[in-house]
Amino acid sequence: AQLKKSCKDFMYKNNYKRAIKQLGWKTPFQFEESIKGIPEELRPKKKMHDFSAQEKVGGFGEA
Repeated sequence: AQLKKSCKDFMYKNNYKRAIKQLGWKTPFQFEESIKGIPEELRPKKKMHDFSAQEKVGGFGEA
């Protein structure tokens, strides 16, 4: 019961109270609200890491 409450508390604080630099010092909730009115093709984009590129140079596949 305590773990469940702690997780719920953490998720709330992380999504509604903690401002993040990469989101323009907005919380995830505020950022999401601010881009809702922008068409998807015009919304800010962030390129994620491409793990498949690492496999090609002998990263994870050799273990």
